Amino acid sequence: METVSRAGRPRQFNEDKVLDDAVKAFWAWGSSATTRQLESCLGVKQSSIYNTFGSKGKLFHRTIDRYLANVDRELLTPLDEPETGIDQLLTFLDQLHQWISNPDHPGCLMLNVLVEQAANDDQLVAKASNYRSRLRETFTKALEPTSGPRATLHANALLAGVLGLNMAATGRAPEEELAAMTESIKAQVKSWQASPLTPVGNLMG
Repeated sequence: METVSRAGRPRQFNEDKVLDDAVKAFWAWGSSATTRQLESCLGVKQSSIYNTFGSKGKLFHRTIDRYLANVDRELLTPLDEPETGIDQLLTFLDQLHQWISNPDHPGCLMLNVLVEQAANDDQLVAKASNYRSRLRETFTKALEPTSGPRATLHANALLAGVLGLNMAATGRAPEEELAAMTESIKAQVKSWQASPLTPVGNLMG
């Protein structure tokens, strides 16, 4: 359905679709994507981009928010269920592997743009910090039944593994390497279930 632009003229595009397409555009070209590249990928004129989002920078941040919302819905929300535990974390790791192995958009968009812009974009750094906190809190809650007081330590170890897996995918590691890394992380998580009181020094061993 058409909506009305700030100038009062009908807007001839779907804003949600534009944001989804913008995810693909920034994944392809990074945060340095030109307005011309965005016009081509989104099928929207520069004037419409500015009328709707205010600037390319504001579109970029709306796009990152969209991406993180998609990750949260697809991968993390299932872990919020009351009965979440080790089995659900193993399923999450399998789903994460599938997510980051997509040849059309490998890795993690957040990590991609963070590498480019961390020194110049405090807002982006804050989004990344909030995202890591969300992961850590979700993992901790899922690990509490088996890890008890060590749940946060184990959650941090799992977070490190997940971030490393994402980075490897962003660096276009081959599928067999990503699969092997995923299985190694899963084996570590399973060991916490079998022996929740693993010494701290052996968390990653």
